[in-house]
Amino acid sequence: VSSAINMFYKQIILQQGIPFDVKLPKAPENSAKWSKERLDAELEKGYNDMLKGRTRPAAMVLSDVKKKYKELSECKKA
Repeated sequence: VSSAINMFYKQIILQQGIPFDVKLPKAPENSAKWSKERLDAELEKGYNDMLKGRTRPAAMVLSDVKKKYKELSECKKA
């Protein structure tokens, strides 16, 4: 851990600041504001994915979301 912190500090000195962008993530799109054409296009893409077998079981998707949420909440606690 101390080696990682030392490397981080050296990067701060070399870059004369934090060595990465500090910014808020982009807010998700509000699909309620989509035009009829945009909504139809998105639904068509999903339908085509389904026809081509590009699907995942809902339980697997929910598990991935829970795992990702747990990782994010642990990062916020640190």
